[in-house]
Amino acid sequence: MILSNKVLLKICQATFREKTYFTLCCINLTLLVIVIGSPLMLWHHYEDAQYLMLGWWTICDQLGCDAIFVINGYMEATQILSILAVLMSLIAVVSSRDLLSHLATVQICEALISSLANFSTGIILVCSLVITDMKLRTEVDTDGTRLTPFCGFFLACFVCILCFLLGTQSLLRHLGFTSAEERLCVEISPEKSTHHHTELQL
Repeated sequence: MILSNKVLLKICQATFREKTYFTLCCINLTLLVIVIGSPLMLWHHYEDAQYLMLGWWTICDQLGCDAIFVINGYMEATQILSILAVLMSLIAVVSSRDLLSHLATVQICEALISSLANFSTGIILVCSLVITDMKLRTEVDTDGTRLTPFCGFFLACFVCILCFLLGTQSLLRHLGFTSAEERLCVEISPEKSTHHHTELQL
């Protein structure tokens, strides 16, 4: 009960900037899950109203949708990377509100952790998109035509950009907090030295 009250108190005391950052991290995680589960990554329109839509975990055509387990090594790689991206994004969300420092007994640089998690998510997404664009567009196709990037692909690009922006914001916050701590230590040290010198004279 005491632990939950501390968490709620930390959330209520958060500044507007922290709340905005936390909200954007949650939105980023939600969009990432939508992108990963959507079959709208690649598509191709065939003759006679036939089409094919391909995602990292789902494939659809005019007859319906099916889950993808493994088509080839490239698809397996994107699936593994997508799981890692969700985990990294989840870490970024959890560490975006400085809750871990209140749950743990040691001081944790959560702004730095959130920054690294967001950057990691962005890098993982870049790798997944490169594999999707360069390999999956031709590997899955059977009649020689290349699948075309669809709205899910471009949404993933947006999520990737948002990851790097959030990572930069959190890194700047960490550097600003570290600089403020260093200035505070510099200001306190002369005061302690003066106080100690006065006690010695007495």
